[in-house]
Amino acid sequence: MTQLICQIIAGQLLNYADLARDAAVSTATARRYLEYLRLSYQVVLLQPYARNLTSATVKAPKLYWMDLGLLRHGTRNRGELTGPLFETLVVAEARKCIDTIGRDAALWFYRTRSGREVDLLIAAEGGTIGVEVKNRARVGARDCTGLRALAKALGDEWAGGLVVHRGEALEELAPGLWAVPAHRLF
Repeated sequence: MTQLICQIIAGQLLNYADLARDAAVSTATARRYLEYLRLSYQVVLLQPYARNLTSATVKAPKLYWMDLGLLRHGTRNRGELTGPLFETLVVAEARKCIDTIGRDAALWFYRTRSGREVDLLIAAEGGTIGVEVKNRARVGARDCTGLRALAKALGDEWAGGLVVHRGEALEELAPGLWAVPAHRLF
């Protein structure tokens, strides 16, 4: 079962029924196995943003492995990081940092049925920060589309946004929206 779960594309919506069918186990068993992995800090199930900003939001969680090395070993992926693997790295490291410093913050993702998405929301007492993850060296203002829409929907709750990337440039893309290299964050 663990090998099959490793084969799930990290950072994608989780469908328990599909996972159970592929593993030839019941849906309840698949849920229980994933819960064991969550309780042992092997995976995190990132839930969709709880507050309904539109009536057409996605309800399924996203699965992320906390140990990228374990994920890559399980999938036999030894090459360059793909987009979903880079997103997994960023989400896992964000979760670890928040837990390590003892901040009271909730992690979410936001996605509408029409496809508008923000990869990670960090909701804390001071507001909500949106994080978009891009597996490339250069990013631009066009990468902030989802962040801008979410900022507008959240209003005063919005604390700013980041586009985390693999490059070197730390720059402001728009007011309150910054491009930040992953190596500067973690």
